Amino acid sequence: MDLNVSNDKYGIINGNQLKILACLLMLCDHIGLILFNDNLIARSIGRMAFPIFAFLLVEGMRHTSDMKRYMLRLLVFAVISEIPYDLAVFGNVFYLGHQNIFFTLTLGLFVIYCFEDALLHKWAYGIMAAALVVAFVCCFDYQMAGILIIFSFYVLSPHRAGCNLQERVKINVELSVVTVLIDVLFIGTRQLFSLFALLPINLYNGERGKLKLKYVFYLFYPLHLMVLWWVKNI
Repeated sequence: MDLNVSNDKYGIINGNQLKILACLLMLCDHIGLILFNDNLIARSIGRMAFPIFAFLLVEGMRHTSDMKRYMLRLLVFAVISEIPYDLAVFGNVFYLGHQNIFFTLTLGLFVIYCFEDALLHKWAYGIMAAALVVAFVCCFDYQMAGILIIFSFYVLSPHRAGCNLQERVKINVELSVVTVLIDVLFIGTRQLFSLFALLPINLYNGERGKLKLKYVFYLFYPLHLMVLWWVKNI
């Protein structure tokens, strides 16, 4: 699948700025969940975070020079983040009933890697079906919906349209329909607020940004969870 795209006139937000926005939306979501007893407003706003991370995951796949190292890095941070996640969200050091979002991102990246790999491509749809089962059985965050959303951005990334406004509109309509179906079938109507994430995603310019903040974004996830857990328990 050809994912090569060029910067376009619609883009005013670089990758770092988009990641900062996603982190702030995630923080809002987790503040509402952890500190304010599942606050409706905060959590509705936070619904925009995951689609942005899913989009950036696909962009990261497109730009990385080593997919296997990329997947390993995500898996390492999934393991590192699990105790902070369990403490902050469930109040236990270990809780097997739900796993953090890094596991979902790792599995989603593996699925799209299979579609890109020449040897695994013919098995890719079967592997994706197995991944959906794994995400459900292991209770990864967003479960099957998370894998499907990541795959949706792999197939229907607005950035692929470049300067072609007609193609961009077409992709956004298709992506919106797919997102609505996934949200209604697998998550719930509150997740429909995630559609607003398409606004900043469409403003992405294809550039990473001048500063190298990769590990800052990775570390933000477990660190902000530990801070929220500490605030909740002081």
